[in-house]
Amino acid sequence: MILALKILAGFLMGAIPFAKLAMLGTGIDITKTGSKNPGFNNVLRVTKNWWRAGVALIGDISKGYVALLLLGPGEISASALWFIAIAAVVGHCWSPFLKFNGGKGVATTVGVLLFLEPRITLVCLPLYLKFGIGCDQLFLFKESVDDFIGRAIAADSHDRPRSSSDGVAS
Repeated sequence: MILALKILAGFLMGAIPFAKLAMLGTGIDITKTGSKNPGFNNVLRVTKNWWRAGVALIGDISKGYVALLLLGPGEISASALWFIAIAAVVGHCWSPFLKFNGGKGVATTVGVLLFLEPRITLVCLPLYLKFGIGCDQLFLFKESVDDFIGRAIAADSHDRPRSSSDGVAS
Protein backbone atom coordinates (compact mmCIF):
# COMPACT_ATOMS: atom_id res chain seq x y z
CA MET A 1 0.00 0.00 0.00
CA ILE A 2 2.80 2.42 0.87
CA LEU A 3 4.57 1.65 -2.41
CA ALA A 4 1.34 2.34 -4.34
CA LEU A 5 1.08 5.74 -2.62
CA LYS A 6 4.72 6.50 -3.43
CA ILE A 7 4.12 5.58 -7.07
CA LEU A 8 1.04 7.85 -7.16
CA ALA A 9 3.02 10.67 -5.53
CA GLY A 10 5.80 10.16 -8.10
CA PHE A 11 3.22 10.38 -10.89
CA LEU A 12 1.77 13.61 -9.47
CA MET A 13 5.20 15.16 -8.97
CA GLY A 14 6.12 14.26 -12.54
CA ALA A 15 2.85 15.79 -13.75
CA ILE A 16 3.75 19.34 -12.65
CA PRO A 17 3.86 21.28 -15.97
CA PHE A 18 6.96 23.45 -15.55
CA ALA A 19 6.84 24.67 -19.17
CA LYS A 20 3.36 26.03 -18.54
CA LEU A 21 4.54 27.61 -15.27
CA ALA A 22 7.53 29.14 -17.08
CA MET A 23 5.10 30.87 -19.44
CA LEU A 24 3.07 32.56 -16.67
CA GLY A 25 2.68 36.27 -17.33
CA THR A 26 3.28 36.00 -21.08
CA GLY A 27 -0.31 35.40 -22.12
CA ILE A 28 0.94 32.46 -24.21
CA ASP A 29 -0.44 28.97 -23.68
CA ILE A 30 2.51 26.75 -24.59
CA THR A 31 0.15 23.81 -25.17
CA LYS A 32 -1.55 25.75 -27.99
CA THR A 33 1.46 27.41 -29.60
CA GLY A 34 4.40 26.18 -31.66
CA SER A 35 4.65 22.40 -31.50
CA LYS A 36 2.08 22.45 -28.65
CA ASN A 37 4.52 20.38 -26.59
CA PRO A 38 4.91 21.62 -23.00
CA GLY A 39 8.67 21.31 -22.87
CA PHE A 40 11.98 23.17 -23.03
CA ASN A 41 12.36 23.18 -26.83
CA ASN A 42 8.90 24.60 -27.48
CA VAL A 43 9.29 27.28 -24.80
CA LEU A 44 12.62 28.32 -26.33
CA ARG A 45 11.25 28.22 -29.89
CA VAL A 46 8.14 30.24 -29.03
CA THR A 47 9.69 32.84 -26.69
CA LYS A 48 13.37 32.84 -27.73
CA ASN A 49 13.89 33.47 -24.01
CA TRP A 50 16.59 31.28 -22.46
CA TRP A 51 15.47 32.18 -18.92
CA ARG A 52 11.93 30.86 -19.44
CA ALA A 53 13.20 27.82 -21.33
CA GLY A 54 15.72 27.21 -18.55
CA VAL A 55 12.94 27.27 -15.94
CA ALA A 56 11.08 24.63 -17.96
CA LEU A 57 14.20 22.48 -18.43
CA ILE A 58 15.47 22.70 -14.85
CA GLY A 59 11.96 22.17 -13.49
CA ASP A 60 11.39 19.08 -15.64
CA ILE A 61 14.79 17.57 -14.77
CA SER A 62 14.38 18.43 -11.09
CA LYS A 63 10.92 16.91 -10.70
CA GLY A 64 12.25 13.52 -11.78
CA TYR A 65 15.23 13.74 -9.43
CA VAL A 66 13.32 15.22 -6.49
CA ALA A 67 10.51 12.65 -6.74
CA LEU A 68 13.06 9.90 -6.10
CA LEU A 69 14.96 11.92 -3.52
CA LEU A 70 11.80 12.47 -1.46
CA LEU A 71 10.06 9.15 -2.06
CA GLY A 72 13.04 6.80 -2.16
CA PRO A 73 14.50 6.89 1.36
CA GLY A 74 13.82 4.01 3.71
CA GLU A 75 13.38 0.31 3.14
CA ILE A 76 12.73 0.36 -0.58
CA SER A 77 13.95 -2.03 -3.24
CA ALA A 78 15.72 -1.04 -6.43
CA SER A 79 12.71 -2.16 -8.44
CA ALA A 80 10.41 0.06 -6.34
CA LEU A 81 12.67 3.04 -7.12
CA TRP A 82 12.42 2.24 -10.83
CA PHE A 83 8.62 2.05 -10.62
CA ILE A 84 8.50 5.47 -8.92
CA ALA A 85 10.83 6.76 -11.65
CA ILE A 86 8.56 5.39 -14.38
CA ALA A 87 5.58 7.01 -12.66
CA ALA A 88 7.31 10.42 -12.65
CA VAL A 89 8.08 10.20 -16.38
CA VAL A 90 4.57 8.93 -17.18
CA GLY A 91 3.14 11.79 -15.10
CA HIS A 92 5.06 14.25 -17.26
CA CYS A 93 3.84 12.62 -20.47
CA TRP A 94 0.19 12.31 -19.42
CA SER A 95 -0.31 15.09 -16.88
CA PRO A 96 -3.74 15.33 -15.24
CA PHE A 97 -3.00 19.06 -14.92
CA LEU A 98 -2.98 19.26 -18.74
CA LYS A 99 -6.03 17.04 -19.35
CA PHE A 100 -3.77 13.98 -19.62
CA ASN A 101 -1.57 15.54 -22.28
CA GLY A 102 2.04 16.40 -21.68
CA GLY A 103 5.58 16.49 -22.92
CA LYS A 104 7.79 13.76 -24.29
CA GLY A 105 9.51 12.99 -21.00
CA VAL A 106 13.11 13.52 -22.08
CA ALA A 107 14.11 16.03 -19.36
CA THR A 108 12.22 14.16 -16.64
CA THR A 109 13.95 10.96 -17.77
CA VAL A 110 17.29 12.75 -17.38
CA GLY A 111 16.28 13.71 -13.82
CA VAL A 112 15.41 10.18 -12.76
CA LEU A 113 18.50 8.78 -14.45
CA LEU A 114 20.68 11.35 -12.65
CA PHE A 115 19.31 9.92 -9.41
CA LEU A 116 19.38 6.22 -10.32
CA GLU A 117 22.47 6.04 -12.56
CA PRO A 118 24.40 9.31 -12.06
CA ARG A 119 27.77 8.22 -13.48
CA ILE A 120 26.29 6.71 -16.63
CA THR A 121 23.97 9.69 -17.12
CA LEU A 122 26.77 12.23 -16.72
CA VAL A 123 28.80 10.38 -19.36
CA CYS A 124 25.89 9.92 -21.78
CA LEU A 125 24.30 13.37 -21.45
CA PRO A 126 27.06 15.28 -23.31
CA LEU A 127 26.93 12.65 -26.06
CA TYR A 128 23.17 13.10 -26.34
CA LEU A 129 23.55 16.87 -26.47
CA LYS A 130 26.19 16.61 -29.19
CA PHE A 131 24.57 13.94 -31.35
CA GLY A 132 20.98 13.52 -30.13
CA ILE A 133 19.43 16.93 -30.74
CA GLY A 134 17.06 16.63 -33.66
CA CYS A 135 16.40 12.92 -33.11
CA ASP A 136 12.84 11.73 -32.91
CA GLN A 137 12.14 12.45 -29.24
CA LEU A 138 9.14 10.14 -29.15
CA PHE A 139 11.37 7.23 -30.18
CA LEU A 140 13.83 8.17 -27.42
CA PHE A 141 11.02 8.31 -24.87
CA LYS A 142 9.70 4.89 -25.89
CA GLU A 143 13.19 3.45 -25.60
CA SER A 144 13.56 5.07 -22.16
CA VAL A 145 10.33 3.52 -20.89
CA ASP A 146 11.32 0.12 -22.32
CA ASP A 147 14.67 0.44 -20.56
CA PHE A 148 12.97 1.50 -17.29
CA ILE A 149 10.68 -1.52 -17.36
CA GLY A 150 13.55 -3.89 -18.14
CA ARG A 151 15.67 -2.43 -15.34
CA ALA A 152 12.77 -2.62 -12.87
CA ILE A 153 12.19 -6.28 -13.68
CA ALA A 154 15.90 -7.06 -13.46
CA ALA A 155 16.24 -5.17 -10.17
CA ASP A 156 13.18 -6.93 -8.77
CA SER A 157 14.57 -10.36 -9.57
CA HIS A 158 17.96 -9.31 -8.18
CA ASP A 159 16.35 -8.08 -4.91
CA ARG A 160 14.58 -11.36 -4.22
CA PRO A 161 16.37 -13.91 -2.06
CA ARG A 162 17.08 -17.10 -3.95
CA SER A 163 15.56 -20.34 -2.79
CA SER A 164 16.75 -23.87 -3.42
CA SER A 165 13.99 -24.24 -6.02
CA ASP A 166 15.65 -21.57 -8.22
CA GLY A 167 18.02 -24.20 -9.54
CA VAL A 168 21.05 -22.41 -8.13
CA ALA A 169 23.46 -24.47 -6.08
CA SER A 170 24.18 -23.00 -2.66
